[in-house]
Amino acid sequence: MTACVNRKHTKKVAAVVTASLVGALSLGVAPVVAMADDAEISTQSVDPEDAFAKGTVTYAKDNNGYIITNPEGYEFEYDGLPHHILPLQVKPDGAANTIAIDADKVDYEVYKGGRWQKVSKEGIVGIGNYRAVIPSGAISSADKDQYDEWKNGLLYMNFKIVGRSLQGATIFNAATNDITDSSFTYTGENQDFGFVIDGLRYDWNGMNWVNPGGYENPYGYPAVNVEWWNTNTNEKLASAPVDAGNYTVVLKGWGAFQGSETKINFTINKLDLSTADIFLSDMPTTVAQAGLGLPTMAYVNGVRMYTADAAATENPKNLAITWGATDPDIIRDHGVYTMNVAAISGNKNVTGSKTVTFKVADNILDAEKFTYKRSKLNGSEITVVRKVTNTYFDFTDLGYNGRALPKDAIVTITDEQGNEVAAEDVNSKVGTYTLTITFADDNFNTGLNAPVSMTIRVLKDDLWTAADLTYTWQGDVVDGAIYPTYDGEDVLAEIGTVVKSHGTTLEKGADYDVTATDINGQVVDKIVDAGVYFVNVTSDTYNIKWNDHTGTRLVVFVQPMELPNLYIGSDQLKDFGKDGSFIPYTGSDATYYFYYVVDGKEIRLPEGVIEVDHFNFDDDFTNLEDIDVNWPLDPSEWTKVDWEDVDAINAVGQYVPSVKVVNDNYFYWPDITTREDGVVNKIDVRGESVYSDLDASEWGAEEIYKAHALGYMGGYNGTSIFGKDDSIKRGDVATVLYNMAGSPEAPTEGEIKDGGYKTKFDDVDPYMYYAKAIAWANACGIISGDSGTANFRPEDPVSRQELAKMLAEYARVTGDEISADTSVLDDYKDGDEVSEWAEEYVAWAVENGIMGVDTDQLWATGRITRRHVAIMVVRYQPDGKLHDAMIPSWPR
Repeated sequence: MTACVNRKHTKKVAAVVTASLVGALSLGVAPVVAMADDAEISTQSVDPEDAFAKGTVTYAKDNNGYIITNPEGYEFEYDGLPHHILPLQVKPDGAANTIAIDADKVDYEVYKGGRWQKVSKEGIVGIGNYRAVIPSGAISSADKDQYDEWKNGLLYMNFKIVGRSLQGATIFNAATNDITDSSFTYTGENQDFGFVIDGLRYDWNGMNWVNPGGYENPYGYPAVNVEWWNTNTNEKLASAPVDAGNYTVVLKGWGAFQGSETKINFTINKLDLSTADIFLSDMPTTVAQAGLGLPTMAYVNGVRMYTADAAATENPKNLAITWGATDPDIIRDHGVYTMNVAAISGNKNVTGSKTVTFKVADNILDAEKFTYKRSKLNGSEITVVRKVTNTYFDFTDLGYNGRALPKDAIVTITDEQGNEVAAEDVNSKVGTYTLTITFADDNFNTGLNAPVSMTIRVLKDDLWTAADLTYTWQGDVVDGAIYPTYDGEDVLAEIGTVVKSHGTTLEKGADYDVTATDINGQVVDKIVDAGVYFVNVTSDTYNIKWNDHTGTRLVVFVQPMELPNLYIGSDQLKDFGKDGSFIPYTGSDATYYFYYVVDGKEIRLPEGVIEVDHFNFDDDFTNLEDIDVNWPLDPSEWTKVDWEDVDAINAVGQYVPSVKVVNDNYFYWPDITTREDGVVNKIDVRGESVYSDLDASEWGAEEIYKAHALGYMGGYNGTSIFGKDDSIKRGDVATVLYNMAGSPEAPTEGEIKDGGYKTKFDDVDPYMYYAKAIAWANACGIISGDSGTANFRPEDPVSRQELAKMLAEYARVTGDEISADTSVLDDYKDGDEVSEWAEEYVAWAVENGIMGVDTDQLWATGRITRRHVAIMVVRYQPDGKLHDAMIPSWPR
């Protein structure tokens, strides 16, 4: 991750503000102010008091520590939290330079009741106009003596808290339950409008906000008024539109949305009759013989859109009905007649046409008088439960106007696919059916004035949730709601269900389904992000009921992640042992990332979660190191550090980032503390070297520094030279291994006069620095001399495969298993060049990541440099010298 900031900050800041830095990565007010570039200020001919009062705040931060480049008139968006600006630098009118301000001495006022009134920082919460009152007495102590003539000046800096914005709100068709569907078509009835405001769904019933079925917004309703306008005529409507046309809905905010307004254009399309289901009412014989001649009502998709009765309370006339293929002079006889149904001339709601029929019959029955069990049948939905053998739908309970169903009525049952099924299926097969009542076209005794139908849901059994439905989460039974914390994993996968019927456990997927929806009622297949979700058990087989308000629903409140520890890291960060971890200076921008720690494991945050406002930079390491306290620093300690605000990590110095959480749907504001080891969570760039011949940025420097810090290897005696590319002697390797083991004590019988030490090798000088180490390594079986001789050749250089053997033998005597599969050598271009005696040792080094890392060659027979020795020994033993229990015993 690279720095993703869009500001350029070059101002120096001196720490005089008394608000504390919240954590090592500042989320609070960064208690620093800008230093004057020059100690002198020229006020020219301007009155000193006026010069200060008419000055400009040139540098400021908000109360979260974020830089505000243009503070005058700055606007915060209302969120129910305190917000204010900390003026840190002022330039008096006519002055050549700026002066630093102690923001802790700045007061605040709110415009209320027609006048300015004093308010505390914590009280700057509500929507309104505010200002910072900066007295000349707030001049930083570093500059105060030089600017005492401004002691009576007052500078005002204005800012606001404004309402939340309605911009971006959208309208959708709530009838489809899809918040992305903004299409509407004329139905003859009220439309189901819904809005998405600030990412949340709100439904509108034409006059007020409502909760849509199966969905409940726990955040309540928005502080928004709704106005409807005809776009073409610019006419304000009394209520939500029904007719086809172009419209504009105006959302006007109040409360949290005070002052915000947005307009949304949308269209209600015309209804196409050619694809609609149209029903014409049959005509009574008496009316036909009277010569009146046309059907009195027409229904489109079940909604009446035509009536011939001018006196009717509801008299829609969207349609024109004209003769079809035949055009009798007058309708008098029984028969079936063809009509054309089209939009009435000039009607704006419907388009297209369709040919339909009606008949003339003696008796026209009223669709609203058909009953099932003496309740209205038409348009109703009935659920019947079989309970294994019982029959719950009784066709004899069908009736008309308090009497039995007419014998010539035709009862038709269709399934969900529209296929006609036998009537007895309703009592034998679970499913959803449509029952319709009609009369034959050639039955001129009886007709209908409207279509007649009902829905029948046939289920196996009732399920009462208190007894038969159990939710589990992570294996534990839960009731009503759960509160997992966001961790990037799917919560839904951890939710289980147990559903029983008459003691038998039902099968998920066969007997019932589990459906999850988000806060906006949209179906989701995973529950990952923070937010509110609803998990429901649904069934086409069983009738699910509930005994209390919880019903069959489990509410899932995924909590944003709390970050008890948030750290900054970099892939360019190197660990240099006792010299600490730092990024070697290169002059280029360093990359960085943020992570947190769980159970000792480093977990990187995804890009786009944390945003860096700026880095607090100090190029003098001694300043911070002199402060013997942990973060957050006491405000008074900040006076010891001369900070600069910068955008990137590219110069030698220390960096403390000021960050904010970008996506607060996933994370709370972090509680950023010190690391567990007490190290301040900052990042350093350094250019110094432990050795004069080694740049900290070059390959192997990190391991060489660690080998030095751990006491494994040092530079040439009396110099600052490491000799990174020099060969290494066999005697020196023995010394390195001896140091790694913790320099175990030797038996006294090996010592000789003047500090020498005997070895078993004729060619090892007992007074050489490596004699004791060679004796120890030989006694432990780590090294041996040349076969058949008493020579060790301590001054000869070491090859890579020889070092692999020595290091492997060291590992063996310290308790590690060193057997290895030599086939790993086949993965390297020169694997066949490894000497036969060394194959297993080199293979062990490869398997343990000591040799052959990030390369396809081993160079096993080539000489090894001191750089490579440091790398290999640190790779094998990176944590320091062996403790007592692991030190190989010295034979006595």
